[in-house]
Amino acid sequence: MKKHRPITRTLILVGLLFFALISFNSYQSDKSLLEKIYTQTDRPFYFPGETIWFKSYIVSSDHTISNLSDLVHAELISPKGAVVTSRLLSIDQGYAYGDFHIDNDWAGGIYTLKVYTNWMRNYGEEAFFTKQITVQKVVQPNLLLNLKFQKEGYGKSSEVITDFEVKDLKNNPLAHKEMTFEVTLKGQSFLKEKFMTDADGKAHPRFKLPENLETADVILNVLIPYQGTTESISRAVPVVLDTIDLQFFPESGQMISGTTNTIALKALNEFGKPVDVSGQILDKNLNVVADFKSFHDGMGSFKFLVKPDQVYYARIMEPFKSDRNIPLPDVHNNGVKFSVETDSLNTKIDLFSTLNETLFLEVRNSSKTLMSQTIGSNEKYIT
Repeated sequence: MKKHRPITRTLILVGLLFFALISFNSYQSDKSLLEKIYTQTDRPFYFPGETIWFKSYIVSSDHTISNLSDLVHAELISPKGAVVTSRLLSIDQGYAYGDFHIDNDWAGGIYTLKVYTNWMRNYGEEAFFTKQITVQKVVQPNLLLNLKFQKEGYGKSSEVITDFEVKDLKNNPLAHKEMTFEVTLKGQSFLKEKFMTDADGKAHPRFKLPENLETADVILNVLIPYQGTTESISRAVPVVLDTIDLQFFPESGQMISGTTNTIALKALNEFGKPVDVSGQILDKNLNVVADFKSFHDGMGSFKFLVKPDQVYYARIMEPFKSDRNIPLPDVHNNGVKFSVETDSLNTKIDLFSTLNETLFLEVRNSSKTLMSQTIGSNEKYIT
């Protein structure tokens, strides 16, 4: 029996080393299963009574979509450090959407948005995502101030132009008054310039965003010296990064080759809010065949001749120059296209069909038929 003791001890030692190696690999594997969260808010600056809209991206350590958690915790912490409100949000395909309403009686100051999953608790609060948000308490002003941006959205290298107006409490304009505006990026001063109001107390402060802009946290602050004090008005610049959801809607439902098509468009940012855009329509060889531009609230339309066996793309040029080629709907070689154009004198019906069959056109109101006509297979214009 004594001869077998060294062998037994060796086997035990090997077994302990084997289990230690397994435990170490399991520990290292567990460490690699780290979730990360980045949360983007629609604005960095709010007033009481407004709503904070946010979107969270939940990824693993290699920046792919994380499948470790189904829920995400979001908390809004007051300047005094107390949690004033919280949300438990579902994660869908690596994203979570939420909002916090700011009550009118909340104190102004710097609030903190904290977002995390239960899995992230294993690594301590230093693994949580946090972001500071300013809530400006409304006070009684000494001046009547108005500051608006001329566009719904701006991107890299865009020129930001504003409409500014200032009056005293008796509605008299502050004419020919020198003032200052300051722009901050992520809380850091970007530029500071002076400007002058006109005889009506109006001005158009303007500035250009940097070419390497990588944040939507851009604040414009106008400072007005008045009766020994400084009045101010701040606005978050509606910065749009390359995350626009650009949607296209062909008239009559399909893009049909061999005829001029009217295409409606709608552009939304990552929070579902409209943004004004313009750009180019490209064919499969990336030749420019048309231009497009939104008219209002990210919506617009354009026309172009659709050719058979083609694929078309859209490329955004404003409020920034995008590198993405966004596909338009597929081109159909067969189908029916119907449109109506109206001016002050006439109504023109444009009907195009590739079908080798007779079509019937009928125009009705709520009580009777106004017109009925048989249409052949060729393109028809009816006035």
